[in-house]
Amino acid sequence: MGNVAPSEPPSQAATTLATQRNLGNWLFTVEAKKGFGLKKWRDSRLYMYHNGAVITGPDGYMAAYEWYDARILQNLRTVNGVDSDARYTLIDPNGAAVSIGFGSWAFIGRQKERYGVTSHVQGAPFLYPHDWGRHIQASIRNFQLPDVLARIERGETIDFGVYRADKQGVSGSKHRAAWEEITELGYVVGKVCFNGSQKRTTVDSEPTSYVVNLDLFMKLCHRLAPIATS
Repeated sequence: MGNVAPSEPPSQAATTLATQRNLGNWLFTVEAKKGFGLKKWRDSRLYMYHNGAVITGPDGYMAAYEWYDARILQNLRTVNGVDSDARYTLIDPNGAAVSIGFGSWAFIGRQKERYGVTSHVQGAPFLYPHDWGRHIQASIRNFQLPDVLARIERGETIDFGVYRADKQGVSGSKHRAAWEEITELGYVVGKVCFNGSQKRTTVDSEPTSYVVNLDLFMKLCHRLAPIATS
């Protein structure tokens, strides 16, 4: 997986928590970046398992997230078209959130309420955030897609933060489109863009950093809308 490879095995405390939460087999461990001003993070670890992750930090912080019910927000920054900072925020079903990786992330105004966040911890700047970040997004997508499709078929509405999806279509903050109206979907300057070649906006374009479970949302749209693939 890119620069990430199996390394230091999980601590006994992490193993115990992972067993309690049924996280499955350990895959790899990621350490925090070392350097001036980063001493507080030296013992922090990201332990990745098949079914989830255990995150540790200073002062005995340790939390587990399971792919079948976790939510994730990503805040990516590029410089001259090259990947730069990558900060990911994981949120569990009770609203406990932790932000890990490089860059900053702060919930502003009513964002905590929007995302159902009850507590927020600034976690470590773990190395190779683009690698493990993509892994987490893909894992959440793969674990949750079958259930999301079944819930939509039953008539439920699924909340993706700035978007909501149901059996009929997708809603943004102002506009809505039926699935059959969505024929294009992609990313434009860090935003999700629907039907980009049309003059009329069918669904609002929103920053990718505002979309909960971005990979899952995009995959769902591709499953339910007549989006052409090249």
